[in-house]
Amino acid sequence: PTGTPLGVGSGPFETSTLAMNPGDQLILYTDGLVETRDDPIDKRLDLLLRLLAPPHPSAEETCDRLLRQLRHPDDHDDVALLIAHAQPLTGL
Repeated sequence: PTGTPLGVGSGPFETSTLAMNPGDQLILYTDGLVETRDDPIDKRLDLLLRLLAPPHPSAEETCDRLLRQLRHPDDHDDVALLIAHAQPLTGL
């Protein structure tokens, strides 16, 4: 569900639960990663999905690849990017 952007303040929101399996990735990013003045957002989101297609390198390598392919040195919008890889539960 959509809601108030993070960091804007308090507002109504809904929580969601998502099952993740070992090897799955959770990728959170701000709009500065995919929005530009010159490209349609659908084109940029398609590129993001292609860049995230398997095989999945390390989170650091994935982050570097996304920034290298989606950002340009003259972009003025800031970017925050968080990548988490699900790991198998051990010791249960």
